[in-house]
Amino acid sequence: MPSHTKFTTFNGLQPMRVFDCFAGDASELAAAKRATAAEFSRGLEAWQTADFKKAVASFENVLRLNPADGTAQRYLARAGEHATRGTAADWTGIEVMERK
Repeated sequence: MPSHTKFTTFNGLQPMRVFDCFAGDASELAAAKRATAAEFSRGLEAWQTADFKKAVASFENVLRLNPADGTAQRYLARAGEHATRGTAADWTGIEVMERK
């Protein structure tokens, strides 16, 4: 099960790792996620090293093959924002969750 980015709650107390568990997904969606796992991992690695242009390209590739991958959709949106707006030099990859 791939580990994704770390998030912290709105109070910022403790970062936690988030995982994508797709065992409960419909068989077609789970199969598509397995088929795109390597590309998703490349996007995630690019995300974690703040290479947002590369992350965008990887998540776009994932979504070309599996448009229903909501996790890739969210990473694509976030990476696109970082690629466009830039990010702080001390960016850690930890996202702050302001709502559930």
